[in-house]
Amino acid sequence: MRQTNGGAPAPVLASVVVLSMADFALKSLLEQTTLRAQLEALTGVALQPLAVARRIVLDAAGALAVAVLEGPVAAMALAERARAAAGELPLRVGVDYGPLAGVEDAGRGSCLAGDGLDGALALAGQADPGALLSS
Repeated sequence: MRQTNGGAPAPVLASVVVLSMADFALKSLLEQTTLRAQLEALTGVALQPLAVARRIVLDAAGALAVAVLEGPVAAMALAERARAAAGELPLRVGVDYGPLAGVEDAGRGSCLAGDGLDGALALAGQADPGALLSS
């Protein structure tokens, strides 16, 4: 990763795909556990063609985010594979292209942040179940 003049990692441009389940927070703990396992399984299927070195998977409440380092075409292909694998699950998909940077958070430790992630989270949050929104 490049560094800024202050020594902090410089943001990189990447596509981010957020896969979330509609109304996850409203579900019972048992339903959340089941949905989370299904989300992880379909994400595993969707990730298959991407090399491990070309992706970063991030955890979020009721969602998984994937920073795709191969460009927007690979990100859209991942999003479509996830939708196909979801079947009847209430999957919502958001895809955005923008800056990401590694940051240190006092409560979470090392993580990624940036407009690319924020945009994809917002798009997934606005998508209807089964839909994909991209920017």
